[in-house]
Amino acid sequence: MTMAPGLGAEFAGYRIEAILGRGGVGLVYLAEDLNLPRRVALKILRAEYAEDPQFRERFVRESRLAASLDHLNIVPIYRAGEAGGVLYIAMRYVDGTDLRRLLTAEGPLETGRALGILAQVGSALDAAHAQGLCHRDVKPANILVTPGVHGMPDQAYLVDFGITKRTSTAGLTEAGQFVGTLDYAAPEQIRGLAIDARTDVYSLGCVLYECLAGVAPFRRTNDLGTMQAHLSAPRPRLSAVRPEMGPAMDHVLCTAMAPDPDDRYGSALALVTAARAARPWSGVDRRSSTRPPSVAAPPPPPPPAEPPARRRARRGPPLAAGAVALLTAGAAGVLLLAHRGGGTGAATSTQPAAAPAATTPPGGLRVEAALLTLSDFAPGSVAPAPSTLRLDQVSCGVPPTGEVEERRVAFTGRGDTAGRAYFNAAAAFPADAEARSYLDSLTAAAQSCPQRLPDGPPAPALGDGTVRVLFPSAPGAPDFVFDALYVRRGRVVALVLVSHAGTTPPPPGDAGAFAQRVVAHMVAAGR
Repeated sequence: MTMAPGLGAEFAGYRIEAILGRGGVGLVYLAEDLNLPRRVALKILRAEYAEDPQFRERFVRESRLAASLDHLNIVPIYRAGEAGGVLYIAMRYVDGTDLRRLLTAEGPLETGRALGILAQVGSALDAAHAQGLCHRDVKPANILVTPGVHGMPDQAYLVDFGITKRTSTAGLTEAGQFVGTLDYAAPEQIRGLAIDARTDVYSLGCVLYECLAGVAPFRRTNDLGTMQAHLSAPRPRLSAVRPEMGPAMDHVLCTAMAPDPDDRYGSALALVTAARAARPWSGVDRRSSTRPPSVAAPPPPPPPAEPPARRRARRGPPLAAGAVALLTAGAAGVLLLAHRGGGTGAATSTQPAAAPAATTPPGGLRVEAALLTLSDFAPGSVAPAPSTLRLDQVSCGVPPTGEVEERRVAFTGRGDTAGRAYFNAAAAFPADAEARSYLDSLTAAAQSCPQRLPDGPPAPALGDGTVRVLFPSAPGAPDFVFDALYVRRGRVVALVLVSHAGTTPPPPGDAGAFAQRVVAHMVAAGR
């Protein structure tokens, strides 16, 4: 049974202040650290866990490994060990709620919010997987959420690495123990087979389904029925309960929850990126069961483009603070790329942007391989737009030196994304070292950028390096917030810039998701 110190009692160097929660593993307390001026979340495990030598050894080993993880979305572990014959973990106290309570209180989440939360969880999982650690118990109750304020997105944290939970059904493993929670357990966990990162991807897919549907995908009336559903039942279709989601999201979830690990996404980021691309961005992202309205036909194919001329990099028109303002022009949805301190940089034609011409920089990787296309977006969610903006013409941008080949595309949002615009540029340098040096200069400029908004999202680990800057539009210009993400692969540096009308930043995962697509294009083109 659980050892439950009373309020005010001291345990392992902590003074108990309140009970935060109860679960099958034990109790979680709010406690005061007696050695440092801080409050912690103190999890005390049930007494029988300390009596199992195999579990105790693994618990101590993996708790130490989890404590070594330094990630924005992983709750830091301060201490883990044994006191008085009882195992415990002391971790940072997060003043918020958890995803389980959030779903209970609010029901299915809006797609953008769900993906914003799970993108952070996915980033935490990928960081843990890179260190050889699998979570094993990804579920809503292990995802802490601090709601965003002043238009900022929610902050999510992943907790409880490596906790084993007993189940009422024996024979699942040789020890009669089950690692995970049945509603979110992968088939290989249920069978007691080897697990890896794809096991957590399966669980994250189950959590995504529940966030959007309001119920776990394989829940049955008893444990045995739930296990059998995970193992052999057809994968549930989200569109059966939310028709507006459509078959694209069904495919993403079925891939994430595939019974065979080889059929799943290889990383949590890949899952979230695919879900973002499949989300219904064309005015149908509602939590009702109504059918989506018809979507206008896509724009006609663009006229052929003239081959670009190689140019020597030069500083663009003088920019008072190096910022860029992207404006949507009425129903035509033309993207006007206007430079602060300069004139309008876009043509006034409403024709779609031309497809990039095939240009091969030194080293064989074509520049246009680092550009987004309409197929990278959800159908009907964007329209092409003209663009003359160069790689360095954003806030705190740095002009490249030497001879580079540069290409660019732009898109305006439609329907649910009508307030957004997407800009993508790529430049090929003569050598890897020059591209690396350019990215280093961008890093230095971003760190000292006076226009940079504080508390912006961190740059994801992509390609051979990334730099990120979140900044507002120029004073006196219409309100926009821009998320600029630079990514390098070899001798090519690409920029993905997402803008959002108003003073609210664009969803933090959007630039990362599209930058991941750009890297995937470059990887495929470089084979």
